[in-house]
Formats: sequence, structure tokens, C-alpha cells
Amino acid sequence: MKKLDFFLQKKYFFFTFFLITYFIFWANNFYLYVYDGHHQGLMYSNAIDLINGFVPYKEIFIQYGILTTIIHAMILVVFGENIHFINFATIFIYYTAIFFIYLIINNITNHLYAFCGAFALISNHPVPWLPWSNYLSFFFIVIGIYFFIKEHKSSSFLFGFFLSLAVLSRQDYFLPISFSLIIYILLLFFFQKLDNKKIYIKIISGYFLPILFFFTYLFFNNLFFIWIKYLNLPLLYLESRNLNIFILIIYYIYFFLTKFFFSFIN
Repeated sequence: MKKLDFFLQKKYFFFTFFLITYFIFWANNFYLYVYDGHHQGLMYSNAIDLINGFVPYKEIFIQYGILTTIIHAMILVVFGENIHFINFATIFIYYTAIFFIYLIINNITNHLYAFCGAFALISNHPVPWLPWSNYLSFFFIVIGIYFFIKEHKSSSFLFGFFLSLAVLSRQDYFLPISFSLIIYILLLFFFQKLDNKKIYIKIISGYFLPILFFFTYLFFNNLFFIWIKYLNLPLLYLESRNLNIFILIIYYIYFFLTKFFFSFIN
């Protein structure tokens, strides 16, 4: 009877756990029939080059983030040089992030809303589409938010630390995440009057410590300006299509006000 009561009390937790477990295996089976020479091939070749001792950004074309290549290389070293291990790791990391979203929503509201949130995410995006850097960044951002809502002496540092890992996984997040952190700290400054300065110091130190190590690597290997060129790649894509950032923003707004709504309904 006690076991039944425990299950009923935790039923949404178990529903979420079994739902995630089912879709991990379903997505893994789906990947057995999918290959993309660019998305999968580029990630795999970058990891293999790193394992073979090639220098990131000098001898390896790392388009999105060095941490993505490092993690993929570690997976291949541990499990074997097979692309499927990177695929499965991406699936596992993605669904782990969804589970942490469940924990975040439950912490703020309750188990029912947390289950609904996880169910909505899985329904909208059941398969992480290829082992791309955005899924690793998504995971680190979610973990950062999880620590953000936790009241622990190390939470502020870990919040900044995991946001930094998100940036190193996908480097074009550097500006938006940095800008968001600046706004957050300014809001705390004006509304809390710096009552607890340690919070700000922990967030900033957690965020900039991994990035500082990365910049140190770039400067000591004379790669900083080469890395800057990588950041300009999105602008080259825009130029090739005769677009600029302002036109793209207008298209973005127009899409969400018109086509997005009807596509979502469909």
C-alpha cells in the first residue's frame, strides 16, 4: 500500500521518466537510418582531427564551438571511433536537458505542470536533429538555469560557469548571453542595491573563468584573430544572399506574425 501511495504521489515524475526513456530509444533507432555528410560528417571529422593532434582553428575548421569538438572527441576516445556514439550522446544530452526542465518547472510550480512542459517539448521536437552544437549549448543553458533557481552557496558560480560552457559549445552565443547577464546584473543592482556583492562576483567569475582559459589558448597560439574571422561567417552567409542583419530581423518579425502562426496550427 505504501508503494502504491508513493507511486501515486510521484506519478508525473515516473510518467516523465518513462516518456523520456522511450523517446531516447526511439530517436536512437531513428538515427540508424539517417546520415548527413555535413552535420554528422563535420562533427565527426573535427573530433577525429582533434584526437589525431591537429590544432583547433589553425588546422581544424571548427565552425561553432571548441567545446563541442572536445566533447565529441572524448566520446570517440571512450567508446570508439564510430559516428553513432556521437549521435546517441546527442540524444542522451538532449533528453537529459528536458528532464532538468521538468525539475525546474516542478521547483517553481508542481509535478503536473512540469510533466506538461516536458510533454510539450518532446511533442514539438522528439528527435534532436543531428549532433549539432546547439543541443550541447541547450543542455548547458538548462543546467545553468537549474542552478540559478537553487539556493546553494555555489549556485551563482555554477550558473555563470554553465552559461560559459554554452558559449564555448556554440560561440555565436557569446554576445547574446553576455548581454543578458549584463542586463540581469544591472537589474539586481537597481532593485537590490548590491545587498550581496558575492552573488555578482560569483556569477561573473563563473562565467569568465572558462572563457579566460579559451582566450589564453588563442593568444598563446596566435589564433585570436583567426578565431575572430570565424565569428564573421554568418555575415558572409548574409552577403551571399544579398541580405543584411536589419532585413533579416524584418523577415523574422514578419514570419512570426504571419506564416509561423498558420504553420504551427497545421
